[in-house]
Amino acid sequence: MNVQPLSFVRYVDDLHARFVKLDTANTFLEVLNSQDPKIQYTIETEDRDKKLAFLDVLIHNDKTGKYFNFSVFRKDAITNVQVKPHN
Repeated sequence: MNVQPLSFVRYVDDLHARFVKLDTANTFLEVLNSQDPKIQYTIETEDRDKKLAFLDVLIHNDKTGKYFNFSVFRKDAITNVQVKPHN
C-alpha cells in the first residue's frame, strides 16, 4: 500500500499531512510511530465543517482538495498597558 501523503508540512514536533483516504493516514501514522517507541504521534482529522486547527491556524478545506482558506488565531491584547522605565 502506498502511504505517501499528498502534502506534508513539519514544524518542530507538529506536522500536517493530507491523504486521499483516512485508512492511508492511519497506516502512515503506524509507520511514523514504529520508528521510535519514545516518539509517538497522534492524529486529528477535519471536523464536520471541514475545519482543522494546526498550530495557531484554522484551516478551512474548500472540499475540492486543491485549495484551503486560513484563519489565524490571535490572542486579545490589552493595548492600554505600558511598562514605564525605572529611574
